[in-house]
Amino acid sequence: MGFKLPDHKDRAAVAAKARAAALEKFKTAAEPTPEELAARDARAAAAEEKRLAKLAAFAAKREAQRQAAADARAAKEAAKLEALNRIILSEEEELAAKKAERDARYAARKAAKSTAKAVKKAKRT
Repeated sequence: MGFKLPDHKDRAAVAAKARAAALEKFKTAAEPTPEELAARDARAAAAEEKRLAKLAAFAAKREAQRQAAADARAAKEAAKLEALNRIILSEEEELAAKKAERDARYAARKAAKSTAKAVKKAKRT
């Protein structure tokens, strides 16, 4: 190896030694005992349970928000329909009042004609 500038061979040799050391460390690592495996599985199960609980809480919150929005839309639509019904009823009442006035005028005109006819008939006789 040179003083400040290691060449490619030097760098490759250092990297190979590091890989060999990591492989040796991995090979010499003790296998986990059944107790360690059980503890690891328990931690993983607890983490999964916590994740599922968080996911369920999020889904419930999202569903509640969706339901609240749907209820708000339904209430708004019901209020709109109620207002339209009130308008329609008031228009119908107005039309009925106009029809009653028209019918009263027609009946008065008809009564006036019939009385005029009766008076004419009475004058002839």
